[in-house]
Amino acid sequence: MARYIAALAAYQTATGHLIGVLHTWQDVHVSPCVISADPSGSYLLVTDIFRRDIGAQIDLATGRLAAVPGRTGNPPVGISW
Repeated sequence: MARYIAALAAYQTATGHLIGVLHTWQDVHVSPCVISADPSGSYLLVTDIFRRDIGAQIDLATGRLAAVPGRTGNPPVGISW
């Protein structure tokens, strides 16, 4: 199975200019990834691209990543707050 590097990056919407990379994952499986921002814009939920947990919560101010534990039979098809 092919493995890749995945990056979560922020872009300036008006110009398309890269602001910065928020997090990278090494040696990931190819699978769709779903991202959901919380209403305050402080956190993101990202579906798990490793297929170990449901996903991860990312604190946008600190860049800290925390696993969202749980199991599904297949990768999640959606995620929300």
